[in-house]
Amino acid sequence: MVLVLYSSPHSDGFTFKALNIVLKFFENSEIKIISSYDLNAKPCVDCGYCKDTSICKFYDLDEFYDLLFSSNLLIIATPVYNFSIPSPLKSIIDRNQRFYNKKFNFKEKNAILIVTSGKSDQLSLKIIKKQLFYSFKFIKIKFVFVTLTNTDKMV
Repeated sequence: MVLVLYSSPHSDGFTFKALNIVLKFFENSEIKIISSYDLNAKPCVDCGYCKDTSICKFYDLDEFYDLLFSSNLLIIATPVYNFSIPSPLKSIIDRNQRFYNKKFNFKEKNAILIVTSGKSDQLSLKIIKKQLFYSFKFIKIKFVFVTLTNTDKMV
């Protein structure tokens, strides 16, 4: 199964179009698309609960993590917002702290990160790549990066 974490509030913009191009390569696979906006994940509050129990005190992402760990491939599709990622995706990523705290033993998984940007700004792309690299490193997820820049000029 291919799990897509879609992180744009728009269902018809450049992020959606770029995602659909990539998904054509997986048209014979089961594809599950989850919107980070629909998940409405609570942000990590660094309460320490996961340090003691290995689980998060919030249960809003349990179904997402079940899908993540049962999937064969993760695809994250996101636009650039203020040199970073949209806040709903940031909330999900910050919740990966529990995996860092307990050093789980995960099977390696590949992922594709699709980033769209209105400008051709390499700094924001570098920031996003580093955020995701370190946030998912402890789950043993390795990313291939696909970027679509200068979308402001394509309108």
